[in-house]
Amino acid sequence: MERNELKIGWRQARVELQKLSRSESDGVKDGLVDMTFCLISENPFACRSIKQILQSVGIWSVAEQRSFRDAATALEERKFDLVILDSGEDTAAALEFVRGVRGNGDARVSRLPIVAVTDGADLKAVKRIRDYGANAILLRPFSPNGLLSRIRKTLARTNSFIRSKAYVGPCRRNQNRKLVSIGKERRAA
Repeated sequence: MERNELKIGWRQARVELQKLSRSESDGVKDGLVDMTFCLISENPFACRSIKQILQSVGIWSVAEQRSFRDAATALEERKFDLVILDSGEDTAAALEFVRGVRGNGDARVSRLPIVAVTDGADLKAVKRIRDYGANAILLRPFSPNGLLSRIRKTLARTNSFIRSKAYVGPCRRNQNRKLVSIGKERRAA
């Protein structure tokens, strides 16, 4: 394996990634290697950085989309396992894209897990993209381990999907919470 260095952020901190070739990634027993990702970013640098992180762990099936319109067409034509959305400068277009995906009549498209990469400076934008139906939000700047951890957690969560007038998307309730009765049941049977 050759070593790969990725410069992230304004400090240009070096993060060493083990770059796997296509032949070496066949031996990895991670479920992510067999998945197909749709990466949406209008920023070529952000797209290249995220794709390089994914390829560093052996994920080679990444379809890059440079516009939300092209991404919507690609989601209709191909089958993807996860969408990584870099909202970048145009948060309004990203919000409309998430709303369009969640409102799609095809269950295969509307239930796709979406990981949104966004700036944490605008808390209102972060809350809105969550409320529009993104499964997970990753704030910039992020580490390669942070991105992969968020992807794995998103795929591991099997939350129910909610369709109501106010919200369409994954259930955000804590699935690990156990409700325990502390007294006598008072409802009539």
